[in-house]
Amino acid sequence: MGRIGTKRLDGLVKYGLIIFFLCLALPWETFPHPLSALYSLDTGAGVFFETRVFFWIGVLFLTLAWFLRSFREGFLTFKRTDLDFPFLLFLITALLSLLKSANLHASLDSFLVVLGYFLFYWLVVNHFKTSRDINLFILALLIAGGLLALYGIHQYLAGFKMLIEYARERQILIDTPNRVFAIFISPNHLACFLIMLIPLSFALLINAEAGLRRVFLLVVSVVMITCLFFTYSRGGWLCFLLVAAVMALGIPKEQRYRASLSLLVVVVLVTLTSSVITRSAGEFSPETAFYGGLAPEAGAESALGRFYLWRGTLELIRDFPITGSGIGTFASIYPRYQYGGIYSKHAHDVYLEVFAETGILGISALLAAFFLLARRELLLWRRSKENRSRGLALALFAGTSGFLVHSVIDFHWQVPLLGLTLMTIAALSFCPAIGGVEEVGYISCRKVSFSGFRFFVALVLGLFLLGVILTSYRAHLFSDKGKSLLKEGRFGEAVQVLEKAVNLDPLFAPHQSRLAEAYFEGARRGEGMPVLSRAIYRGERAVSLEPYSSGYQAKLGFYYWAAGRLREAEEAFMEGRDLYPNDPYFPVLLGEFYFTQGRHQLAITEFRRAIDLKKYYTLWYPERGLKNIARAHYDLGLLHREIGNLRQAAVEFREVLELEPRNEEARKGLVEIEEDL
Repeated sequence: MGRIGTKRLDGLVKYGLIIFFLCLALPWETFPHPLSALYSLDTGAGVFFETRVFFWIGVLFLTLAWFLRSFREGFLTFKRTDLDFPFLLFLITALLSLLKSANLHASLDSFLVVLGYFLFYWLVVNHFKTSRDINLFILALLIAGGLLALYGIHQYLAGFKMLIEYARERQILIDTPNRVFAIFISPNHLACFLIMLIPLSFALLINAEAGLRRVFLLVVSVVMITCLFFTYSRGGWLCFLLVAAVMALGIPKEQRYRASLSLLVVVVLVTLTSSVITRSAGEFSPETAFYGGLAPEAGAESALGRFYLWRGTLELIRDFPITGSGIGTFASIYPRYQYGGIYSKHAHDVYLEVFAETGILGISALLAAFFLLARRELLLWRRSKENRSRGLALALFAGTSGFLVHSVIDFHWQVPLLGLTLMTIAALSFCPAIGGVEEVGYISCRKVSFSGFRFFVALVLGLFLLGVILTSYRAHLFSDKGKSLLKEGRFGEAVQVLEKAVNLDPLFAPHQSRLAEAYFEGARRGEGMPVLSRAIYRGERAVSLEPYSSGYQAKLGFYYWAAGRLREAEEAFMEGRDLYPNDPYFPVLLGEFYFTQGRHQLAITEFRRAIDLKKYYTLWYPERGLKNIARAHYDLGLLHREIGNLRQAAVEFREVLELEPRNEEARKGLVEIEEDL
């Protein structure tokens, strides 16, 4: 019975890993299911909070099942690989970075994501051993890749109304709403996912005999490459060419004719399929995203924007070279270092962002892991004797190379589905059967005694983590409900719900800030100073949790202002401006504060400071920056009109109309001044 129970647990973990991966990868929003209400658009490939919780709980459950199996056997069998030490070093470095984190909650979130990656890797390495196991997981990867590619093509044909509505709800700026993205947030992420899987399908296609298997692999290859085309990701296309070159150089001479024939068939089918799809959508014209993506100015704008991000990130690294700013804190701290008008939550470079967040030790550990993985895959390719095993090894190396090169121009390390795909490729590279013999390369096995006490400690830690995750999830639900109640004007109910969120997760600054907003709205509606004092307290808590947040500083400035604490309000507005020196919104706020206090010269200085930032807002979503620059001109117009300088006021109102031709307030002000003149 004991052996039967152990085998069942082993099977539970093995098949659970595959089911877990598919659950994270498939587009569940296209199928009615009991949890449909949780997903307003898609899973986000593990980015959205609901699926992030599923990711954490899934990895935790499978890890505890592994430990239970080990407990029943009396020992833990652990396969040691070259990646273990750099992974552990990275985890330790990331953990140490929490001590000086600029945003503790974001750091904990990112740490748990990375921990989940590495646990998933160790689970696959220790449970997938035979050729049958490897084939099963590769089949799951290709099914996921094929279905997501089909879903992306469906998006192209069906339109992007859902995306636009969703983006409007969550205030996400989208430049090209006809680039396919499947369940990912970004088309570039979908491109990276496909780049890692296309080599596997093509390598198997070359070695497959005629029949349904070969037809399946051909269809999957064609669909994935076609979908990659419709992502309109220039970086993705370039990385795909690199992957194709790696595959071409590594294919044995005796297989080159077969590979060339397969490639010719794939190219013809992809060309025909893409042409039919494009014409069916009625978008084969110079105005489409395809032509826009190929335009030299579009490529130059994208490259220049990335150079700006990288320059600002290097400044951040210069201030935190050893320990970094804290894993997961880039979005919180980058505004202080922003170069030009380009803001992004990520550096669009995995290596720079990891360096900025975890310091020299963190990036060294990650680079060491990537180097050892690539070396292992090349070693497998050289030592494998069978064509199929050699082709798989080459495909694994090509997929890894695609991810590593794509990481130079984008950031997908915190997208769980992409992280798990890379970990799966890494784990399969260390499976003994991949080389055609039972043991190839540098793998050793170690048995560690796993007593009842050790299992009890692991179980307690697991249950503690589960409790933390579920508590944070409940707080998230309460906070979202409170936000909705605020929009509906039900402030009393919003306060009650948001207080529950804060009590459950007091370390999350957005919960504190939303509660402060609810209290502030109550104070504005005449509930008195006690409520305003609570708004100030919660605003101060939000600032203490995210001290680099210019937005929380600005909100706190409003609370102080309403309470008559003008000196503190001025300091909060100034701190917000200094934390985000290239955003015109914050000098505008400070200028308006000075304007209401009659401190006209200081107000003019701040408005001019905002206007001087106009030169930066020409790339990557300039709308918000230009909107606030127009606001600065409008405020200057009001100020000059108030002090009797009508000609300058007219100049400022005309500047507003150049930026916002439909601004009726500015037009009205200009007409009144022209009548007076």
